[in-house]
Amino acid sequence: MYEPKLYLPEVIILLMMAVIIDTIGILLALVALDDFFVLDLFGLTMQGYFRIRKVNGAGYDLIASLSEFLPYVGGALPLKTIGVATVVWIDGHPKGLVAKGVATANVVKKPTSGTATTPKLDGIAKAA
Repeated sequence: MYEPKLYLPEVIILLMMAVIIDTIGILLALVALDDFFVLDLFGLTMQGYFRIRKVNGAGYDLIASLSEFLPYVGGALPLKTIGVATVVWIDGHPKGLVAKGVATANVVKKPTSGTATTPKLDGIAKAA
């Protein structure tokens, strides 16, 4: 049986941090201010935590963290909370549709031998 890599207390703390970061960003955007990447750096620490723990689907949080760097757009939307919630969902449901998509995207295709797929150009030129 699959055991999630994130435990419930970790999930609660990570989601609370993400909600706080997004709430501060939204409040700053409402008064037309910017955090000058301070909140984004806090968000990237969660990305580092996911990478250290080798949690499946950490790339979704990376996309959310990088989109937070867009001025005013990243601060006005709860992207960090959505990114952390997605990673938690993928970690807890490894047989779900999103996790299968992550697994499919992570598959590295092995190159085939060049003899079977390479056409013989000499034979084509002589036939013409």
